[in-house]
Amino acid sequence: MRTDNCKIDNRAYRKPIVGEIAGPSGAGKSTVSALLNGADQNVVAGLTVWKLPRLSLAASGVRSIPDITRLIMERRRIDEHELKQVVRMHAFGRQLRPHARSGGHGAVFFDEGVVFALAKLRADINVANMSKAMRRWEAKMIEEWGRVLDLVVWIDAPNKVLLDRIRTRAKEHRMKDRPSAEVVDFLENYRAAYGAILSGLQSNGKTQVLRIDSGVTKPAAIADAILDYRHSHFAAGRGDSLMAASHAVLAND
Repeated sequence: MRTDNCKIDNRAYRKPIVGEIAGPSGAGKSTVSALLNGADQNVVAGLTVWKLPRLSLAASGVRSIPDITRLIMERRRIDEHELKQVVRMHAFGRQLRPHARSGGHGAVFFDEGVVFALAKLRADINVANMSKAMRRWEAKMIEEWGRVLDLVVWIDAPNKVLLDRIRTRAKEHRMKDRPSAEVVDFLENYRAAYGAILSGLQSNGKTQVLRIDSGVTKPAAIADAILDYRHSHFAAGRGDSLMAASHAVLAND
């Protein structure tokens, strides 16, 4: 894997790329994020909706009152999972601001960020149980974040590969010791949820999706492709830069 430390003038990247590394459990998102952080000092990767500062969450809770009120008024209640995700999404937006300022980082990538949060909500509560108010809130979030996200790097692999990774890696997971059929259902449920969110984001015409199979592409090659996109993004049009990144993945397979 290349390293680009200290070689890039921050002034060349006045508006940072904002993206998310997404994919099902075991795809390799955290590994790729760690490689990006070690390869380029102008890239920050791994920002997540988890472990946000309590003060930020408290302030977000206050700002979320209008959305929460609408959700409660429609069903006379709100699911705890829904409540937490609504608050997290507001708080996460504020956490992004220091990283996305002009003259700061050249690229900011989430790992279990907004795409994950929206997909998790859809997968865990079952889309059939989503109220009209929750669907409107989801659509609003997709529209708002669709104006922010430049790129989603979708990393996936065959179920057999993901199942093996989930079971053998040290990281804990709720599906680690579950029957294979149950794990596959879990993965397919999340894929469907992610697919709906990605489709909504792409419909705005700004967010691009780079799809990579981590079953055949090594993490270092994936990280290099993302760095290639970051560099070419400023030298060419968005479509050209995504094409260059795709070619880089193929070249490193």
